[in-house]
Amino acid sequence: MKKLITFDCYGTLIDTRPIDQEVAKIGNEHHLDGDKVSAIYTLNDARLMYAEPYISLDELIRTALERCDIMMGTNFMKNEYERMLHVYKSLQPFPEVIDVLKELRQRDYQLVIMSNSCMSIMEHNLKALDNQIDEVILAEDVHAYKPQLTFFKQAEEQLNVKNREHCHVAQGYFEDIIPCTLLDWKKVWVNRENEKGIAAQQPYKEVQTLDQILPLFN
Repeated sequence: MKKLITFDCYGTLIDTRPIDQEVAKIGNEHHLDGDKVSAIYTLNDARLMYAEPYISLDELIRTALERCDIMMGTNFMKNEYERMLHVYKSLQPFPEVIDVLKELRQRDYQLVIMSNSCMSIMEHNLKALDNQIDEVILAEDVHAYKPQLTFFKQAEEQLNVKNREHCHVAQGYFEDIIPCTLLDWKKVWVNRENEKGIAAQQPYKEVQTLDQILPLFN
């Protein structure tokens, strides 16, 4: 049985900064403070993902834009759904990622993405990753978003994690590192933003870019 590495996708493998940039651009086009519009979109995205009943990511994007209009007293955000959906589908990996994935595959690791996504978007992200991923487990499959333990427990069962040499690699501290601690998963935090972790979630390895994980997986 191959050794297993599970990955968070967005922020770990795929650079999501274009999402905030495009929302800010939309705000600027309508003579608003783009950074504030982006912050409102992020707030609604988080509320829908973590505080309300599950809806798929593509529908979540639509609803978050509609709620931005409600909060800002505008009527243009809801019309930008197709534009934003295109941004999500066009996201690209960080520069080092594909080479790292190829090297890990050569070392006979099975590579699995665990993501708060849906397949209509993820299929485009997988192509951007040069199809180097063996399997995906999505919020759409589980009908729950990380950090809900439902997501992780289903992955644990589906991948037979407890009976394998396994590590989870993720940028999301709240979404991934904390639930991994609760389930006693081995983990690596890809701390691209130089944030500060807390001792309660130790032990974990910490790196700043994905290529820095290679010495950990021989």
